[in-house]
Amino acid sequence: MQSKLKQLLLVISVLLLPSSLQAADFTLNAVHKDIQADYPGVSHLRADTLLKAIQKNKTQDFIIFDVREKREFEISHIKGAYQLNPSSWASQFMKKYGQQVKGKRVVFYCSVGVRSSKMARYLKQDLLKAGATSVVNLTQGLFGWSNNKYPMVNEKGTTPFIHPYNDHWGQLLKSKENWRY
Repeated sequence: MQSKLKQLLLVISVLLLPSSLQAADFTLNAVHKDIQADYPGVSHLRADTLLKAIQKNKTQDFIIFDVREKREFEISHIKGAYQLNPSSWASQFMKKYGQQVKGKRVVFYCSVGVRSSKMARYLKQDLLKAGATSVVNLTQGLFGWSNNKYPMVNEKGTTPFIHPYNDHWGQLLKSKENWRY
C-alpha cells in the first residue's frame, strides 16, 4: 500500500512540474535555467568557484547553508555547511546566524537549487542589512557538486553518498549506486 501511495505521489509531483522539467531536456542545466527564471533576484555561484575557495582555505569569506531536510544533510553535505530547515523563519535564522554573516558571502544550496533559491530570496534583504557582502545560490546544488565528484562529508568523514530527494529528481545524479535514503 505504501509503495503504491509513493508511486502516486511521484506521478502527481511530476505532473505539477513545469513542462520543461517533464520534457526530454530534464537536466541540471535545464533545471537551473528554470530556477533563474523563477527567482530573478537571486544571484548564483558556480560550484568550482566555491570549491577553489575551500581548497585555498578561504572559507572565512563564506558562510554556507544546506537547505535540505536533516536526513538529506546527514547522508552528505559540503564540509562546513550548516543544515537549515527549508521552512525556517527569518527571525529564527537571523537570531541564530545574523552576527556570523557580517562581511561574508552567504551561500545557500539544496539538491538542485529550488529550496535554496527560495531561501536566498526570502532572507536576502535581512542578510544584506546584517552586513553580508552577497547572498547566492549554489548553481546546480549538491547534485551538480556530486556529479563533478567534489568532496562531500558526513559525520564519519568523506563520503560519495548522496540523498536523491526522490526517484524523479535522483535522475539528475550521474551515479545511482551512490544514492542513500
